[in-house]
Amino acid sequence: MGSLARDVRFALRLLAARPGWTLASVLCLAIATAANTSAFSIVNALILRPLPFEEPDRLVMVALQDADRGGPRPFSLAEYRELAPRAQGFVALVARTFLPVGLSLGDAAQMVEAEFVSGNYFDALKVMPAAGRFFRPEVDRPDAPAEAVISHSLWLRRFGGDPSSVGRIARVNGRPVAIVGVAPIGFVGATRLVAADIWIPAARYALTAGSEDAARVPIFGAMGRLAPRVTREEARSRLDAAAAAVWPASGAKRPPATIVHPATGFGVPPALRQTVGGGSALIFGLMALLMAVAAANVAALVLARTSGRRLEIGMRLALGARRSRIAAQMLAESALIAIAGAAAGWVLASWVTRVVAATSGTPFDYVVYAVDIRPDVRTFVYTAAAALVTTVVVALAPVWHAGRIDLIEVLRKSASGGRATGGSRTLGALVVAQIAASTALLVGCGVLVRAYADAQNIGGGFDTRHLVVGSIDMAQAGATIDHGRRLFDELTTRVAAVPGVSAVGLARSMPVGRSKPTVRISPIDTPSQPSTVGWDVVTAECFRALAVSVVQGRGFAAREPVRPLVAVVNEAMARRLRPEGPPLGARFRIDNPASETLEVIGVVRDAATAGEEPQPVFYRPFSQMYLPQMTVIVRTADDGVPVDAVRRAIQASSADLVVQGLRTLDEQIDVAVAPRRRSAAAVAILSLVGLVLSCLGLYGVVSYGVGQRAREFGIRLALGARAADVRWMVLRQGFRMTAAGVLGGLALSVLVTRVLKTFLPGVAGSEPLLVFAVSLVLAGASLAALYVPARGATRVDPASTLRGE
Repeated sequence: MGSLARDVRFALRLLAARPGWTLASVLCLAIATAANTSAFSIVNALILRPLPFEEPDRLVMVALQDADRGGPRPFSLAEYRELAPRAQGFVALVARTFLPVGLSLGDAAQMVEAEFVSGNYFDALKVMPAAGRFFRPEVDRPDAPAEAVISHSLWLRRFGGDPSSVGRIARVNGRPVAIVGVAPIGFVGATRLVAADIWIPAARYALTAGSEDAARVPIFGAMGRLAPRVTREEARSRLDAAAAAVWPASGAKRPPATIVHPATGFGVPPALRQTVGGGSALIFGLMALLMAVAAANVAALVLARTSGRRLEIGMRLALGARRSRIAAQMLAESALIAIAGAAAGWVLASWVTRVVAATSGTPFDYVVYAVDIRPDVRTFVYTAAAALVTTVVVALAPVWHAGRIDLIEVLRKSASGGRATGGSRTLGALVVAQIAASTALLVGCGVLVRAYADAQNIGGGFDTRHLVVGSIDMAQAGATIDHGRRLFDELTTRVAAVPGVSAVGLARSMPVGRSKPTVRISPIDTPSQPSTVGWDVVTAECFRALAVSVVQGRGFAAREPVRPLVAVVNEAMARRLRPEGPPLGARFRIDNPASETLEVIGVVRDAATAGEEPQPVFYRPFSQMYLPQMTVIVRTADDGVPVDAVRRAIQASSADLVVQGLRTLDEQIDVAVAPRRRSAAAVAILSLVGLVLSCLGLYGVVSYGVGQRAREFGIRLALGARAADVRWMVLRQGFRMTAAGVLGGLALSVLVTRVLKTFLPGVAGSEPLLVFAVSLVLAGASLAALYVPARGATRVDPASTLRGE
């Protein structure tokens, strides 16, 4: 212990003597540790962490696998009802699925995330209510009284935590439901991906969703709690036997098999297990590689410093020091660097995960992510293990180097003389690879930033400053078709009467980007080929609300006759229907079993979308095609957007009406481009990390090379070489590595751009200007990294070199 304390004190003095070098090493490891710890925190939250319930190791995820289909699938409610009773005694199966609903608690309705669950749901999870009670077994019957359990957060938001709120009557999608209990604080449901606000018996799903055959649709995930002393394999075997009894083999059709997995992470369903696991492994693998590169970089920095300590180490060896003691001291120095880097990385990772959690919003106001990605004890253990491995990796190169020092050569003050060794060539290849990766990341970052800038223009063609939009679903108000039509008419009338509103229209789709659904159509009067186009359903006032002018024919009347079926098309669609002649009167058929034929009565101008070709679109009148879910589009007369007044006018039509996402069009665009913004930010951060690591690696390798060639530089200076010539020799070595890395990175960027285009629609390829800008950034960063070792090469004392000879 005394030797260890002396080694630590000596290492601290050495590190304090070179604060710039120490800061560079710690910063390199801190950045990589932060990225690696953040990635592990995400992987831990998604697939590794036990669920926060009693005896989490007894919880399993269950799915069915049909004999004629490859992947696992959820249960239908009918299948669950058949299998669950036969599973009693070895596994308690629960069923649950999500559905957004309109919830009214006596005032204006709001959209909430509801989880429809079987009656034994809370019992299987072994949780206790904060107030009231949970469901009784009889709620699984379709004729059971309508009950609901609300979340603790909803209880506090809407009732202030009042216990007397239990027993009150709420309305869910226009139907009365009694609140019988409140979930415990922090409970968000068995699936900890999305937080539920209300739990409703699964038997009421079909009535709430308005679907008579909902019980036969496989949309219910199954979870189970194993009975004592029952293993997962035993549970799967007995579930297979129960499934064979419920669905006996008939002909070539075999009964479905069951899949049983541990319930960890956010409660990953078996159908998503491979996808989530593969994505998590990819993230973790990339960050682990980044950590390995950072450790190699610090090893290069330490090796560069060790080459300058050859005389010190040789003198200590000559005075009787054992090589093991010198190795122990170097190990202590590496350990201090690794611990400091890990500690700083842990603090940075805690901040990063908080920022990621705070900015990971969803496009829906009522959806809240419940995944907790903050570092925990498991993450701390992982980071400590990574620091231990980093200590060994960082110490290997200098310990090996110190073990090869020749005492006679060192005492004669004659370095090995040659140029860089094979070890430095290996480090140089590593730096080239890093620069290549940084180049590809920077190009990818530029491509994503440009895609984000283009996406900001997806409202092109509309005056976005004076538009307010929001979504309304009459099905969530329990309205029939006739009632829904009356409510739409009433709310548009009320909104039009709001001061400052100049026009109100309804449309099926949001008026941004290529958000229109598509359908395949076939022209009737022309020999044009069938094609896929966009379509929408709008009211007569919609074009005026959007300020889209009719350039030919007419728009829709407030009450179009039932027949003939008519359509208004945009200019791109008109050119597709009749490239040569006038489009008015053209007819086309929608390729579906109904084979509807529509006649064009008008043409509206195209709406530009981010510099792309306008999408061919046709519009159908709302009076001929009723849809329960529509977007209300409000145009205001000035910049004062009366969002709250519009909301009150809509909800005055019915207390059960929910208006979702009512905001200005500019805000809608921000929500729509958020995924591109987050992708660009993530790649930008990775690019910055890669650039910093590349520069640190370049500095370490070139510094090591300067130490190896100190004798050569001293002789050159003694023979009359100019300092500028020596500096250029060092810079040339670094610029060669930079050039090789940039060329390799540009080739790699082609693959990166192709991957981005595959996964992110709207991403274009790289441009020469972007490539030139990236090359300039890397050249400037390389020059900054090479300045210190280049200046150090000119400070070699020629007289000392000649005396050594």
